[in-house]
Amino acid sequence: MSIQNEIQAQVVAAMKAGANQRRDALRLILNAIKVEAKDQRRDLSLDEERQVLSREAKKRREAIEGYQMVNNLERAQKENEELAIIQEFLPQALTAEEVKAIIQSIVAELQVTSKNDFGRVMKALLSQTSDRFPGKDAKSLVDQAFLQLFP
Repeated sequence: MSIQNEIQAQVVAAMKAGANQRRDALRLILNAIKVEAKDQRRDLSLDEERQVLSREAKKRREAIEGYQMVNNLERAQKENEELAIIQEFLPQALTAEEVKAIIQSIVAELQVTSKNDFGRVMKALLSQTSDRFPGKDAKSLVDQAFLQLFP
């Protein structure tokens, strides 16, 4: 079952349960997937649907930060609830320790010999952790690994 179909089924369930906030959040997510599919002029693959959800999650995280900075906690809470719903459809997020282990295996696999291999390591890491770990956090972990390898 595609993520789009699963979200549609949950919209119906939320409507029947009278969960208006959840219904509205699900509709926003569903709309984002449908817009992307329309732009692509075809049905999206599971990975493409996950990419759309990852973008939506990133938007919510940025909005939460912005609302917290201006002390609009009510709106930040609403964005946080939407983020939680989006995360229900994304694969389980990786921890920093798990990503560090992946980095070590990539470094060994690619036989990294200098700081010039940073891009190759990042490319390999992002292909393995694309929607399960934030890219900027991954970059900082790779930076730390390279500092240990090449002080």
